[in-house]
Amino acid sequence: MLLSFSNIAFIVYMNMEMTHALDSKALVNLNYLSFALTKVSLIIRSIDINDNIGETQFYSDNDFLESIEMLLKYQDPIMHDASLWEFCKSSEIVDEKKLAYWDFTGTPKIRYTDLYRFIDFIVENVNFI
Repeated sequence: MLLSFSNIAFIVYMNMEMTHALDSKALVNLNYLSFALTKVSLIIRSIDINDNIGETQFYSDNDFLESIEMLLKYQDPIMHDASLWEFCKSSEIVDEKKLAYWDFTGTPKIRYTDLYRFIDFIVENVNFI
């Protein structure tokens, strides 16, 4: 009987936590930001490959600019909503230097930054193109 009650309590707790996570505007914004980062990466890689092999571009400049705008659109809400998803250990990436990236200036080395500065870094460098 005790086992049944503890299982029910566990299921109720998990349901509450999952509902909290799914309803979180911060996590939805993080999802959109992740999509925009992936799209920018895909477009940049496609441009690079097509330039190297001399093919016409699949993505337009407009596709590229829309992706950059989407990155910028969700950058600030992620920072403002960070407290809403502090229950998640991964929320540390928002304001702590937890994201690793390679710096190829001079001797290649791994550096760390937070999510906000990482987005700035991406936008700054892709606008270079």
